Amino acid sequence: MQKKSESQELLQLINKYSHYWKWILVSVILCLTLSVIYIKIKSPVFQFYSNVLIKEEEDSPSSSASSLMKGLSFNLGGAQEVRDELYVISSFSLLRQVVNELELYKSFYEKKYFVKVIDCDGASAIDIDFDKSISDTLNTSLKFDIHINKKGETSVKVKSLGETIFKEKNMKLPAIVKTNYGIFTITQTELFAKNKSYSYSVYINGADYSTENLSDLLSVYFVDKKANVIQLAIKGSNIEKSKSVLNKLMELYNKEALNDKNISALATAQFINTRLDLLSKQLNQAETDIEKFKKDNNIFDLELESKASLSMQGEMQVKYFEAKTQLSILDEIESYLSADGNKFSLLPASLASEDKNLSLAIENYNTIVLERINLLKGATQQNPLVASLSSQIEALRNNVLTAVANVKKSALITCGEFEKQQDNFATKYDMAPSIEKQFIELKRIQVIKDKLVTFLLQKKEENELTQAVNTPKARIIDYAYRINKPISPNKKLLILFALFAGVIIPVMVIYVLQVLKITFSSKKELEEITELPVLGEISKKDCSDNIVVRDNASSSVAELFRLARTNIQFLLSQKNQKIILVTSTKGGEGKTFFAINIALSLALANKRIAVIGLDIRKPKLGEYINCNDADKGVTNYLSDDNISMDSIVRKNLISKNVDFILSGPVPPNPNELLLNERLSLLFEMLKNEYDYIIIDSAPVGMVSDTFSLTQYADLTLYVTRVDYTSKENIKFAEQLVDEHKLNRVYFVVNGTTTKQGYGYGYGK
Repeated sequence: MQKKSESQELLQLINKYSHYWKWILVSVILCLTLSVIYIKIKSPVFQFYSNVLIKEEEDSPSSSASSLMKGLSFNLGGAQEVRDELYVISSFSLLRQVVNELELYKSFYEKKYFVKVIDCDGASAIDIDFDKSISDTLNTSLKFDIHINKKGETSVKVKSLGETIFKEKNMKLPAIVKTNYGIFTITQTELFAKNKSYSYSVYINGADYSTENLSDLLSVYFVDKKANVIQLAIKGSNIEKSKSVLNKLMELYNKEALNDKNISALATAQFINTRLDLLSKQLNQAETDIEKFKKDNNIFDLELESKASLSMQGEMQVKYFEAKTQLSILDEIESYLSADGNKFSLLPASLASEDKNLSLAIENYNTIVLERINLLKGATQQNPLVASLSSQIEALRNNVLTAVANVKKSALITCGEFEKQQDNFATKYDMAPSIEKQFIELKRIQVIKDKLVTFLLQKKEENELTQAVNTPKARIIDYAYRINKPISPNKKLLILFALFAGVIIPVMVIYVLQVLKITFSSKKELEEITELPVLGEISKKDCSDNIVVRDNASSSVAELFRLARTNIQFLLSQKNQKIILVTSTKGGEGKTFFAINIALSLALANKRIAVIGLDIRKPKLGEYINCNDADKGVTNYLSDDNISMDSIVRKNLISKNVDFILSGPVPPNPNELLLNERLSLLFEMLKNEYDYIIIDSAPVGMVSDTFSLTQYADLTLYVTRVDYTSKENIKFAEQLVDEHKLNRVYFVVNGTTTKQGYGYGYGK
């Protein structure tokens, strides 16, 4: 039963709105037309992609961990180092460089065919030149409307925040535009053609604002969770411009990555060159001292003579020299770290590679220093992040110094042991000539300096080799390419949406209008808003005559009166039930019209009817039957005991079975007059002579006269009129029933569009 009820409601809803099919059809056609126009004038938006492979550093700490995770199939989207590159590629600073290099803060749109607008960046016949510092400080958007006719005359209008800040006509290119934001020069490009008109809208935005827009359009993500391939995607209608953005972004990313790598290598090279200059001078001095010593003491074959002794000390001296070399390097690193000028400088990590702890400490220190250097490119010393990195660098410097101290302690112990052994050998040679001792001492110094120079030269070559083979961090697999099918506008979806909107918009408008409507439009609507019964409905009359019920009349309105008559006869089935009170809320609802014609309809059933006009304040009954209400009537009867009922009854005016009693002259005290006891006597006499007595009373919403007549009525017919009687009037009628001011109330709906013929109804 529930399903049947729901289906019936759906059918009723469809039937309700089907009456407005013309409006729905017009709406559908209009929406489809607008959608087609939008598709024609809207530039298609495409999706552009670029794929890059991020190479991991072979000596990075995450490289081995990443390999292990891949082997165990725990890869969650590339190594941590590679995942970090997602944020580097989409960083604000890198995108801002793209904006500045491609001048994305300028947008050119050409107007064609009055409504179509084309993004013509890179293919514009004009350009606007200005100082780039303007875009760095511009905090609003400037719109240039530029119109050039075939004669080359240029009209320029500049707006900012909707306000015109510059306007001039008949300018010649190059045109200089002076504003509060700066000076702009409109120039021709190589695409400019003479004897041709142009219409452009050019937007000049701040670099930061343009960067934010680019960030919204750009997407950077992993192609596959188990691969180090990153895909860049961007949406745009300008093909060349969109491709240039992706390619330029990868170009700048690789350039920045190479610069980061070179910073450490350059710092190491600077340190090595400084030390080489100093040690080379010391080595030259040591060799000069040996040469001078030999000349002064005429020594030529001392080395051959002491060969046997030196061979015994060979291995020990090599280790001793290595320990001294390491100790000297550590002294240099410690001195370099302690200097105030090198407080935030990079350390040459490769010089201390023999000790793993020290190498790791220097590597961690350089990482944070490099991060601080990069951050200072776009921030100041007072930036909280810079301060935090400075604190970390201070702590890491202490770690490096501690590691250096530990290695030095070990080297000092080694050197001490070697020196003890040297002392032992020296004791053996106490007897040797002092010249030989001095020579050996000079030779030792020369060998140590030579070892240091050789070591630094080796490191210098390694560092230069590193710089020479420094490759880009990202390998571009696919340069920017376009997907051929545009992502917008979606023609099929837009057409479907237009169809849907074309149907739903008028339906929603009709629904809202009905909700907001204060009146009702049909008998069915009245039945939906009230619980009181509806006796029937009366359609609009097709003529100007107020008398629509006649013998052999077959009009729709006559048939509806016959249906109302049947219902009245059913309701007044008992013999003594004869009095029908006809009222309404206000004038103009057809109360008198209904009273006369329902009387005529009852008369056609061979019933004797009396119609009495008791709307004594504003009578209309006489006007409808072409009689004067001011003639002798019911008010004369109530106010004068000498007037009889027969003297006020008018017979055979429009029907032999219908008699009328007009209201008579308007009295000064209508309400009190209706309380006269003679009125009750009048009704008793009428009931004895007539089958039905119909009372045309005053509107209950205007005066209270009708409430005095309720006691006589066997049936109250409350006349309403579609699109005239308000819903509040219906609530007022219900309130009167609840307060027992009216009894046995039935609504009559007047002025409907319902048609009725030969007893069979058909819809609107």
